[in-house]
Amino acid sequence: MSSPHVPHISCSDSGTVGSASLMPSSFVLLITHRYTFVEGVANPRSVTILIKGPSDYVIAQIKEAVRDGLRAVKNVLDDKAVVPGR
Repeated sequence: MSSPHVPHISCSDSGTVGSASLMPSSFVLLITHRYTFVEGVANPRSVTILIKGPSDYVIAQIKEAVRDGLRAVKNVLDDKAVVPGR
């Protein structure tokens, strides 16, 4: 399994990866995975949603629910309208 963290960013990478006001030099260890949290990004364009569950089936169901919710938000933004109902 690959690690979900960035192993090294040098100053020469700043034009490629952007800038941030805080990037701790240490990693956060959650269970068996390491994560790097980058904070204070000037122009954020993406986020990471961490989904954990007791089984692959539950994780798949959560992923589908998140995908459906994001799709609904995208449709509202694209259509600039909301139709109330069930």
